[in-house]
Amino acid sequence: MTEPVSNVLADYYERRAPHYDDVYAVPERQADLERLRELIPALFAGRDVLEVAAGTGYWTHVISATARTVCATDYNPGPLAVAASRAYPRHNVRFDRADAFALDQVSDTFNAASRAAAALSSAPTRRETPTSVASCAMGRAMRSSRTSPVQASLVPQGSVMVGPLKSSSLTTTGCSP
Repeated sequence: MTEPVSNVLADYYERRAPHYDDVYAVPERQADLERLRELIPALFAGRDVLEVAAGTGYWTHVISATARTVCATDYNPGPLAVAASRAYPRHNVRFDRADAFALDQVSDTFNAASRAAAALSSAPTRRETPTSVASCAMGRAMRSSRTSPVQASLVPQGSVMVGPLKSSSLTTTGCSP
C-alpha cells in the first residue's frame, strides 16, 4: 500500500470512525438523505461498483441493495471494520483496504464507482480537508487519461457518482475509453 496523502489525515479518519455516522442523524439533512436513499439504488442497479473511501459503510449498504457486487475500499482499517460489521443481506459486498490515490491496488474491473461517504466528512484542517482530498482523488480520476486508477478499473461507459452534500447536487458521469 502506498503512503497516504497525509498521516495526519489518515489518523484523523481512524480516530473519527466511531462517530462517522453521527452526520446522518442531523435533522436538517434528513430530507436530502431520504432523497439520496431513493436515488442511489437506481444508479447502481445490476452494476459492479467500486466504492472509494467507503468509511463505515452507510452508503455501501444503500448501494448494495441493488448492485450486483460492491468492492468497498478505504485506506483506514477502523472505518472499514465498522463497514464490514454491517449486515448486507445480499452478501454481495467485499472490503479492500486501498488508498484513494492508488486504486490500481484494487484488482477487478467495475462498471460503476462511487465516493458517497467522503462527501459528508468534516475537515480536520483548513489546508487539507478530507472532502477536498476525496473530491480531488475522484476528480483527477474522472478527468485524467485512460490509465487513471478509477478509469483503469472501470469498463468503457462505466458510471461514476461523486457524493453530494445535498441530493440536488448529485453528480454522475460516464467514463469513456
